Amino acid sequence: MGGGLAFASLREKQSSPVERFPTISDPETPLPPDRDRPNSSVLRCERCRRWMRLVFVDYEAPNESVDVRMAAFPILQCPECRDYRLTPRGRSFLQWLAEQARVKGSSAVQVSRKTQPKRFDSFCKDLDFLYDSTDYEYIPGLWRREGDGFLTPVFFRPDVLLKYGLNDEYSVIFASDTYGSLYKKGSDGHYEHMIAFGVNQSGKVVMWLGDVDELPVEEQYYLRAFNVPSDHDVGSEFFQGQIEVIFTEPSVEAAMLKYRKSFLEVVLLLRDLKLTRLDKESFEETRRVARPIAWTDNLVGAVIQALHKICIESLDASALRKALRNVETGPDLDQQGSLKLMEMWLAEVEGLADASRVMSPFYVLNDLRILFAHLLPTPKAQELHSTCRSRLGVDAPGWQVVYLKLMECLAQSYRDLTEAISEGSGC
Repeated sequence: MGGGLAFASLREKQSSPVERFPTISDPETPLPPDRDRPNSSVLRCERCRRWMRLVFVDYEAPNESVDVRMAAFPILQCPECRDYRLTPRGRSFLQWLAEQARVKGSSAVQVSRKTQPKRFDSFCKDLDFLYDSTDYEYIPGLWRREGDGFLTPVFFRPDVLLKYGLNDEYSVIFASDTYGSLYKKGSDGHYEHMIAFGVNQSGKVVMWLGDVDELPVEEQYYLRAFNVPSDHDVGSEFFQGQIEVIFTEPSVEAAMLKYRKSFLEVVLLLRDLKLTRLDKESFEETRRVARPIAWTDNLVGAVIQALHKICIESLDASALRKALRNVETGPDLDQQGSLKLMEMWLAEVEGLADASRVMSPFYVLNDLRILFAHLLPTPKAQELHSTCRSRLGVDAPGWQVVYLKLMECLAQSYRDLTEAISEGSGC
């Protein structure tokens, strides 16, 4: 660990980035991840399941014969319930210190942490990226015996992703909510993988130093402009997938699209009815359905419009009218759009009593598309915005909560529709 080392006596030392920490009397080894329990990870708090982060505390470790005291000692802490946990490397260091003290015949040992982290010059040497080697050495799972620093986390502002999300030469794909990858279009027109990244609890983008080093130098210079000091927090599905090899939950967008696919397949199988058209074009639009890299009107609006094409514009109005002709006659059918026809088919053909409730998120999606895609008088735009939020049951400000709630409601509607069609067929 380095730093100052003194035996037999301790003079308390206070410094601004260090939290005061009481004695831990039972620093047991944390259990390995439970592969049968969702979201299990060595970085998960055992009490509240939040991600733990590395903090630096003044620490006292009682021992049968040696009193070990540390200044600015790296330890895991939960930001929610404030629980603490020793890291495996930290525990080993404490045991080594206690043994050294016993060899010297001392009853106490004091250590102050080295304030200047080491640099890993094998990677990105000329760009001087900001990072903290303590993360690599003490966050469980990152350190390797060769000690080259490949898995040192490097942190970036969230807007580092803007270039990749707004330029058609690149693509940002989220496998899950906090685990994504960057792709670049190759000479053959296909997108090739560039680098994986995570999004931590404060919204910072996290990449491994060794992965950054493998990027073209012009990409490294771009990333360096958004590089920020470490906040010692790598808790994310990125960490779970890359370090612990734990399968992560799909993103809310991927989950919603999966439920849509299941619904359409069930209707085709059990009703011999193909509800959609322009399937190839709809599939191409799914590439645009990814969590916005910033919660601005234009970026959120772009995803809303892609969703509208996939979930509403792709509905085959002629197929729905044909299915409705068996129970509903009259010219009124020809005046209805695909969304209303879908609701009528569910209510009158399938006998779904709460069709209007199940279809409500799709009407919200339609109104949001109008809000983003059309120039409206300010009072009307404000009223439409307020109505959408009210129907979703959203009170908090900002687009993020609206977007996530809409995704949740669309996914639930597709699940409810799939269940209703299956039960109506005795499945």
